[in-house]
Amino acid sequence: MSNVSYHISNLLEKMTSTDKDFSSYDLMLELQKDSIKLDEDSERKVVTMLLKLLEDKNGEVQNLAVKCLNNITVTRHQ
Repeated sequence: MSNVSYHISNLLEKMTSTDKDFSSYDLMLELQKDSIKLDEDSERKVVTMLLKLLEDKNGEVQNLAVKCLNNITVTRHQ
C-alpha cells in the first residue's frame, strides 16, 4: 500500500468516528494538494464515504463532504 493510500485509509477510518468534521477537513486539505493522486480504488472508497457523510446530521460535515466531492470532480477532469 502506498503512503498516499495508507494516509487516505486512515482518514476514511476516522470519518466513521465522532470527529467526522475534522477528518473531512483533513481530507479536503489533502485533495487540494496538487501532489496527491487517488488511484481508482481509493477514489471509489473516498466517494462512497463522502456520499454517506452527505446524510450526516451535522451540517458542517455535509458541507465538507460537498467540498471534498467538488475537489475530486475538479481534479478528475483536469
